[in-house]
Amino acid sequence: MVAVAMGFCVRATADSFVRVLSTKLLGRDGQTLVMRGTNCGNWMVREPYMMNTSGSLDRQFKFDRMLAEVCGEERVAEFDSLWMDNNFCEEDMRFISELGMNTLRVPMHYKYFTLPIEREPVAGEQTWLSEGFERIDSMCEWADRWGVLLVLDMHACPGGQSSGDICDYDASKPSLWESEANRKKLVELWRKIAERYRERLGYIQGHHKGHTTGRLEPHRHTGGQLVQQRLHGPALDEAGCEDDAAVPPLRGLQHEEPGAGHGGDGCEVPLPCVHRRVW
Repeated sequence: MVAVAMGFCVRATADSFVRVLSTKLLGRDGQTLVMRGTNCGNWMVREPYMMNTSGSLDRQFKFDRMLAEVCGEERVAEFDSLWMDNNFCEEDMRFISELGMNTLRVPMHYKYFTLPIEREPVAGEQTWLSEGFERIDSMCEWADRWGVLLVLDMHACPGGQSSGDICDYDASKPSLWESEANRKKLVELWRKIAERYRERLGYIQGHHKGHTTGRLEPHRHTGGQLVQQRLHGPALDEAGCEDDAAVPPLRGLQHEEPGAGHGGDGCEVPLPCVHRRVW
């Protein structure tokens, strides 16, 4: 599995995180937490099927390339900034809170937090970018103000974790499963997120490939399941799951099918499993 995580971002003391008790999640008040929420898909990760651009523009990088050809390279960053400024803002957080929702899932793209491996000045080292962290800072502030738990989801991992169109995968470059450097970058990114949001994080999710039927699953590669399991443990550790600060649900390889290769055997932290179906 990959860690694409989720984190409930709330201002909380160490003894008031979301926790697991048997088959239940407990909220900050110690009572059973029933998640009622939605997500801000197409905010940081632009997904072609949501934008009706599937086909020739079936990846975020292809959309950006087209934009650069039409408007100039310098306008791509401007478009990105305006898009995220206006696609989801505090008014939206207020709205979902007033609807009675208590959780918001936030799909994230790694490229706003760190450089891709081929652009790193020093191979194997990580360059950190402020854009992604500052936007999650704002999300946390809004969520805190309106009583919403933020669920952070690394939907587009370094290199791409699926051949589907939801993680900005570029087939001309090594995927997450084919590159040790990409996997190292993902683990270190979760370390950075954990350091920055440690007092806010109450819930971390490991998730291997976003929501799509994939053709780039780890088991397609030699030793893929072992690669998945070796990534799973360090990613959970760096995200803070080695102690009680985080609770990592696991998901399967194909739309979270039960037992579909999450590689959680032998893990000593409580692991609620997340199963999902797309209809």
